[in-house]
Parts: sequence; C-alpha cells; structure tokens
Amino acid sequence: MFKNPVGEFSSPHRAGPYLMKKFCLAFVVLLFLSASLAVAQTPYTMEPTDAPAELPKTLSALLNSKGVRLLQAKNGAPTIVCEVWWAKSIESHTSTSKTSTPYEGLATGALVGVLRFVEEGEDSRDQKMQAGFYTLRYAKVEADPEHSDNGAPQDAVLASPLWADKHPDQVMKLDELLRVSRLSSKTKKPVVINLMPVNPAYTEMPALITDDQGDCMVQVKVQLKAAAKAKPAEMPVSILLVTPIREDGES
Repeated sequence: MFKNPVGEFSSPHRAGPYLMKKFCLAFVVLLFLSASLAVAQTPYTMEPTDAPAELPKTLSALLNSKGVRLLQAKNGAPTIVCEVWWAKSIESHTSTSKTSTPYEGLATGALVGVLRFVEEGEDSRDQKMQAGFYTLRYAKVEADPEHSDNGAPQDAVLASPLWADKHPDQVMKLDELLRVSRLSSKTKKPVVINLMPVNPAYTEMPALITDDQGDCMVQVKVQLKAAAKAKPAEMPVSILLVTPIREDGES
C-alpha cells in the first residue's frame, strides 16, 4: 500500500495512469544509472591491435592480423596490461570423454595464440612472468589447491617463452609443453592461464567480461582446423587475463 497524490490510500493496481507512468520512468532511469555506474567502475577496457612486426615470420603467418589489447585505468590514464593474438586455426579432435568440457575438442599442445606482457605480468596461479612474448598452447592440467574449489583438472593454455617454442606450426607433446612452460616461471611449475566457462550472454565477440571477484576475461571465437572434407568450425573461448589481488598482497 502507498499514499497517492490526492491523499488516498490505495493499492498500486488502483493508482492512476499518470502515477504508474512516473513510477515506470523512474525505475528505467534507476536501471540506466546503475548500469552506467557499473561500467564506470570497471577499470578495464579493450581495443583491437595489429600483430607485431617483431614476431618471427613462421609464427606470424599462423596468427590473425588483429588481436586484442587489454587496458587498465591507472591514475586516470589507460595502461596496457597485455595483448593477445589468436591462431588462424587451432588443431582439434573429436572427444570421446564422458566428462568432456567445452574445450575438450582442442588438441593438447595445439597453438592457441600469442600473449605479450609489456610489463611484468602474472599467470592464473600468481606466478610472475617477465615482460615479453609467450606462445599459448592448450592443455588440461592438474588443479592447484590454492586456486580450485573442487580439485577438478583445469582447462588452460600454458605459456612458453617465444625463443623456447621452436616449431609453432606443430602440435607439441604434453611432456615437452610442460618443460618449456616451466622456463616462463623459472620454477618447477608451468605457467598456467585458465580457460573459463563461456558466458552465453555475450553474443558479440570479442567481449570483455569482469566479475565481482575482480577477475577479467576476454571472450572470443576461434577457428578450429577442419579435418579432410569437413567444414571449418568456430569455438567460443574465454581466457582469464587478470585475477584479483589477494589479502597477502599477491594477485
């Protein structure tokens, strides 16, 4: 119940058309302002970027000419977080697993793209990564207890230094991929960048997605390499590029 403009008490169903129109208009304005505020509070933006000329020609030929650049607002100015260029086509296979995930069709060790950090970066498990270029290859890796709620294996891309990935046009065996990826972290652990569940609400890609936990993801459609006489297929991919700062000061 509420008090209407003429001083009577009535239910909303008996309110005059004018009052109901004002109520609906105010509600729409409130939603718009809330959405605008949410956008304003998002520190990340995204823009297209050309493939860099300094990449080896054999690798550059495997990549799309346009990638995405992730920017973060710092002191009122946009600062580059990282850049990603996707492979023109990614090796795939038919999955027979009963517990398959959306990324199960990607071939283990297949080149997915190239990542560049302009300054020092981090992977999804808080490992430091020096500035520079890294190849990204698909693998399903064991869960990290500090970053997993259910202990299930994680779909991911493993980052390897450009100089250590000698044959980008070939699928790399998992043992070799783990070895060269450890060169990125200079530890006994490979550099893992998580692939996340695809959000179907984002139909236009590439899309920039942030959540209330502080994660930032870029969602794109990649091309899968078609088998003989088969039609090329597309696959949506969501890659986790920024993780939140933890209470102990790590991110």
